[in-house]
Amino acid sequence: MGKLSLAQRIFRLVSGIRDPVLRIDVASSINFLADIYTSGRASKEEVLKDLEDVCYEIFKKTMASEPDEVIKERAKNEAKELLEAMKLTSLRRRLTSKYSSWGASE
Repeated sequence: MGKLSLAQRIFRLVSGIRDPVLRIDVASSINFLADIYTSGRASKEEVLKDLEDVCYEIFKKTMASEPDEVIKERAKNEAKELLEAMKLTSLRRRLTSKYSSWGASE
């Protein structure tokens, strides 16, 4: 699958969850991790570990019939994809901030 935005990845991740409150909690948790990562308040390793934990809990519910190792591997891969999307979002924010006042002093 091609590069998806962070919002698209989150939507895809929660689409298998039936409970609307849990969907919101998961989306909020991932967005919180994105905010602390992009602001530099948490390291890549910390955020990746937390994303793996979140994804593992989701896949444990949505892939209950799969072996635990399969769920762990899927959670690890999804966490990496989410982190990549966070990096792209962060880059866009930095560039927007950098160039939003570009030329204003001329």
